Amino acid sequence: MAQSKPTASVEPVFKNTEEAAALLRLNPGTLRRYRHLGTGPRFFKTPGAVGKVLYRLDDLLAWVEENTK
Repeated sequence: MAQSKPTASVEPVFKNTEEAAALLRLNPGTLRRYRHLGTGPRFFKTPGAVGKVLYRLDDLLAWVEENTK
């Protein structure tokens, strides 16, 4: 009888605003304000009339490193 391999939990590569804010321990409104001011982490919008804002996990981590004092 074949044994199943345990599945590794993999962190999603993309985060929406709420997930990104939780990771950064920020209020989602604060992250939106940073985005509006151009001072937050890199992001992109999905194509379409109502583009969804997404953040790459690597960009979030890089932003933390760049802003660590």
